[in-house]
Amino acid sequence: MWFRRDLRTDDNAALYHALKAYGQVYCAFVFDTEILDALTERADRRVEFIWQSLQELEARLREYGGALIVRHGPAREEIVRLAGEHAVDGIVMGTRGMNALGGLLLGSVAQRVVHLATVPVTLCR
Repeated sequence: MWFRRDLRTDDNAALYHALKAYGQVYCAFVFDTEILDALTERADRRVEFIWQSLQELEARLREYGGALIVRHGPAREEIVRLAGEHAVDGIVMGTRGMNALGGLLLGSVAQRVVHLATVPVTLCR
């Protein structure tokens, strides 16, 4: 299950569907280098906020007996790589709900994962 923006366990559609569909769920977050490399300042407050939010998310997942895998790289590749490393039966991802044209123009991570994955991909809004 890929956490993107909804860095919480409560009211998270993708996490709900992942837990409902699969016996074991690996939770992951990817610091996407395609976004990070475009930042003008390495000490960006948004990145610091994400780090703090990930620590809170990790603590919450541990309360439930889980964990959070954090990677650094192109998200569209790291998600597929993680799925292969853990031999998962499927990938569940939240999306921003963009239409097909918007996703095509922006190079949607979700669309690329669907294309590259060798297992079913479930997209949740």
